[in-house]
Amino acid sequence: MGWRLQVINYCNAAGALVVGYENFSRLDAHRESVTRAVRGLLRGRVDFLADRNYCWFSLKADGRLQPAATDLDLYDANLVALPAERAEGISKMLAEKECA
Repeated sequence: MGWRLQVINYCNAAGALVVGYENFSRLDAHRESVTRAVRGLLRGRVDFLADRNYCWFSLKADGRLQPAATDLDLYDANLVALPAERAEGISKMLAEKECA
């Protein structure tokens, strides 16, 4: 188990002890609001790099890249940003691997 997951589990356990089992749903609702706020901050990074001519890609299940939309309100994916001049070369390299 990774350290991040351990931290989350410890925070959940501490929160359950503080608020009690019957109020755990409130703690979960608060955690969701914090998550939405953090995602909103990340939205600014997507806009920042998109404005500077970066191309965004998401990862497919097999590890290949596919173009990702940059106009969404929320992102629930692993995204990769590449400068436009590098994106074309990466696309060609990926196409060569698919043909091989």
